[in-house]
Parts: sequence; C-alpha cells; structure tokens
Amino acid sequence: PGHHMKLDSSSVTPIRAILPTSAVLLTAVRRFDWTSAPPKDLWRLFHFLKMPALRQLDISLGKVEDRWFSVQDRVIAPMLSSHPLSLNPVNLLLEFDALQELRVTCCDAEGLSSSLRKMAFPALSKLELFYDEMLVLSGPPSRKTEPVPCPKLPQLESIFREPRLVKLTQLTLYGFVLEMSATTAMLAYMPALQELYMDSCRGTVSI
Repeated sequence: PGHHMKLDSSSVTPIRAILPTSAVLLTAVRRFDWTSAPPKDLWRLFHFLKMPALRQLDISLGKVEDRWFSVQDRVIAPMLSSHPLSLNPVNLLLEFDALQELRVTCCDAEGLSSSLRKMAFPALSKLELFYDEMLVLSGPPSRKTEPVPCPKLPQLESIFREPRLVKLTQLTLYGFVLEMSATTAMLAYMPALQELYMDSCRGTVSI
C-alpha cells in the first residue's frame, strides 16, 4: 500500500497550516497519481514531498488558470510569489532521477507548457501525452455548448526544461494537432526511441 500514492486536488479545501521547514521524505512511494493538478503550481508539491524512489508519475492537469490557494487573514486567495511555498521559484530545479514513466493528461496546451518547466527527468523511458476534451466539457454549462478545438502539440522545448530525452524508448501522443516541422524536431530529441504511438491526432507528419 505504501508504494502507490494518489491525490485529487479537486477535493482539497484550503486550510491554514504550519509549513514544514524541510521536505518530507517518502522513500517507499514508487507510483504517484495526481488528479486536477494546477499546472503553474505543480512544482510546489514536489518541493516539499520528496519521492526519491518514484518510478511512475501520472498527472491529470486542471485548466491553466487553476491555482493553489492559501488562507491569509481569513481570506482565500491564490498564492503570491512572496508565500513561503514560493521559495526560489525562478531557479528551482526538481530532479526525478529514478522516474521511468510519465503520463500527463491536459485540457489545454498552455497547461502542458507551464507544468513541467521546473522538473528534470534524466532516466525517463516512457512518455505519454494526452489531450482530453472531456476535461473541458466538464466545466461550466456555458462552455459545454462551445466547440472544443484540439490544441497543437507544443514544441518539446516549451514543455520540458531539458528537451533531450536520451533514454526515452516509448512515446504516446493522443488527441493533438501535429505539425510536421515541430513533430520531426521533437523526435530528434529522442535518439533511443523504439515505439511511437499516435492516436486521434490530426495534421500531416512525414517520418
């Protein structure tokens, strides 16, 4: 039971809490699933929860405008850059040295481009990027009747701080619009790639 950890941010209520002065070490966690993760604040959790043995990470991103909230003077508001959880936000680099499998589900391209910029995955061998329009349709009623265009897959260098995934052997893309030049440039960062899956993707790609 200690090897698998799940978190659903959609059910988390902001509370006043004493912040830890150092990171909490979770040495037994091998797999971590996170639902409704706020894209721009994704790094905050991993800054204080260290999982050195993490092998699998499954993240379902919320909308790009979703943020973590804090309670200050009985007022609920998005975390400011001066908040203690925002320590060193610019130069921070979180390294997942043991992570081998990463799956990210997004509901907009902007969220995908802003969620992983403070993270490094040097041992990554399997990457899955999914666009799920149902996450958009689950929003307010006024948005449900609007057409949901598939987003273009962002360039790899806009998703990862280090786009060279030299150990990656398996890549899965689902639901994105693919442009030939951007896709071929992305594959150039993956010299060890052995398996490539594209499902429900649109566009023209020459490989």
